[in-house]
Amino acid sequence: MHYMLFRMAFKRASLVLGSAVLLFNLSSAASTSELDFSKPKGFGAATIGGASGEIVNITDPIDGRQQLKNALCSSFNAEGICTDAVPRIIRIATTIDYTGTEKTSSGRGCYPGKTKAECPTPYKPEALILTDASDSHCSGKEVTLISYDLAGKNPLSVGSNKTLVGVNSSATLKGKGLRLVNSRNVQIRNLTISDINNGIVFGGDAISLEGVDQVWIDHNSFHNIGRQMIVDHFRPATNVTISWNNFDGSSVYSPSCNGRHYWNLLLIAQKQTITLSNNWFHEFSGRAPKVSGDEAIVHVVNNYFQNGSWHALDASEKAHLLSRRTTLIT
Repeated sequence: MHYMLFRMAFKRASLVLGSAVLLFNLSSAASTSELDFSKPKGFGAATIGGASGEIVNITDPIDGRQQLKNALCSSFNAEGICTDAVPRIIRIATTIDYTGTEKTSSGRGCYPGKTKAECPTPYKPEALILTDASDSHCSGKEVTLISYDLAGKNPLSVGSNKTLVGVNSSATLKGKGLRLVNSRNVQIRNLTISDINNGIVFGGDAISLEGVDQVWIDHNSFHNIGRQMIVDHFRPATNVTISWNNFDGSSVYSPSCNGRHYWNLLLIAQKQTITLSNNWFHEFSGRAPKVSGDEAIVHVVNNYFQNGSWHALDASEKAHLLSRRTTLIT
């Protein structure tokens, strides 16, 4: 059995970095033993996930929904925060589709960008759900009811000491993301996370980090995400490595009706130490990533930015961001 390194449309991409050339061999695969011995680099280097823990194999797309939920977190406190710290290696070998499994709902919102009439075919306007009564995102816009899939708004909780890994090219979470709150020592690898209320801002994130330490997000593919592909909110996110991911922003929905996603990575924790290495950002129009926080230290190294219509790196005045060997092709 093999782990697919990348599952993308292109067979091969070449990145010219100074005098060196980095090759993404997109059709190649690595053996199980090779990936078992691979290590994260950068701030998340000490992350071992669920090493030596129970192995949970998920192969059924229907039964796998509950099986995955239990394996990621089997205990919660009174506030609904995951308290499960039992080491566990969770191996996904199927597509788990949550779309439509928790019914639909609607909330007040608007279309903050262009209107349907302004969008050329085949593009469609992006909707936004207001988060509360004080949310001003719809100022100056007509407020209406926006329907959305409840599964996308209810991510799977991930406890400490977990490895979540795809073991074949079908390994996909569709319609629902992952939420780490106060979690330590977590690996998320070789998955596709897609179709979370696509075209609806605040309809759900792919991976949400809140008060975490030692996290490795590696060799995943993100596509058709309503809001952020990865977000770390305002609480600390320390010793995190985000490496070799495909951030695919292509979509019929976008703020400017140009097929490029704006909501990519939002790294705004007041205290954060994050390494972004060897990632592919394409069809983006902003926040790739957006970085803020007075104690933020983010190392961006050897990333490839392609087909962007607006800014890629976006940092506040007080954030510390070091970018090295970055390639941008627009």
